Amino acid sequence: MEVMIGVFSFSPEPLEAFAEVHWVLAPGGHFVFVTGSRQLRGTPAAPEPMP
Repeated sequence: MEVMIGVFSFSPEPLEAFAEVHWVLAPGGHFVFVTGSRQLRGTPAAPEPMP
């Protein structure tokens, strides 16, 4: 199992990064993308500033 955390916010081309995930994802594999909201910024759910 491979895990990436906080990677997409640093990508200069996020759509290309999603295309790469699709390319390397094994058949039958799963990809989960989770995001927060501005309302959560600075709360325990999202304590670090979001880029």
